[in-house]
Amino acid sequence: MRAASKAPWAFRPRWIKQMTGNRVLVNVCTDVRQLFPDIPIYCVLGGLHLGGVMERIIPQTGEALRPFAIKHIITGHCTGWRALRALADAFGDAVSQSAVGTRYTFGASNQPGEET
Repeated sequence: MRAASKAPWAFRPRWIKQMTGNRVLVNVCTDVRQLFPDIPIYCVLGGLHLGGVMERIIPQTGEALRPFAIKHIITGHCTGWRALRALADAFGDAVSQSAVGTRYTFGASNQPGEET
């Protein structure tokens, strides 16, 4: 994941599509921040796999995501309801849950620091 040429998110630093575990998300956010220090991470989208035996790391995951000030955290069903609740408590309206058929549209005109 360290090589930008092999990372599918390297050319889209404003959003991250997350399809694997939570620690991977934190690592990817860290890599994106190092590669693009002046561009905020606008959105992460996908399942965080924090249900079942992974529930024990929900608090650490939330704290690890806090420094990135992500504008939209859109979770998938495999995030787990306890994690969704904990993230919503920690990040408020920045957190939502996706569902099959949901369409998200993000404008390309946003500049770093702009709110949408």
